[in-house]
Amino acid sequence: MLELYQPDKARYSRWLLGVTAGAIVLYGAYKLYYSFGEAMRAPIGGWEPLGEEFPISWALVVSVVAGLAGAIGTWWAVNYPPLVEFLHDTEIELAKVSWSSRNEVLGSSAVVLVVTVILGVWVFLVDQAFIRVFDLLGY
Repeated sequence: MLELYQPDKARYSRWLLGVTAGAIVLYGAYKLYYSFGEAMRAPIGGWEPLGEEFPISWALVVSVVAGLAGAIGTWWAVNYPPLVEFLHDTEIELAKVSWSSRNEVLGSSAVVLVVTVILGVWVFLVDQAFIRVFDLLGY
């Protein structure tokens, strides 16, 4: 039941998916706990085995159940055969990609930034000209 589906396939993508989804699930359960009001965070029947700061409450029970459901869903996702095959194929295709060098990326980014600034200034000047023309015409 806890066996990985083809553990050698898409190892990095599956780890990335599992860790990211796991972190989101944990954060979601944490935020869910604190989204409940004080009444939901009150101890159930005065039961405080973890101390006054963290009593067993309905908010804790719901948050833990939601967290476990998310963890099970994450485990299922990283072992879902069609998703594993897709991630594996994606890793193979990405290995074939010819990636740009750092200098090419920086040069292209600089060109984009300069052109964006020039176009922004041009649009601003044309807009100001139209405003002045329409002011002169009384619109």
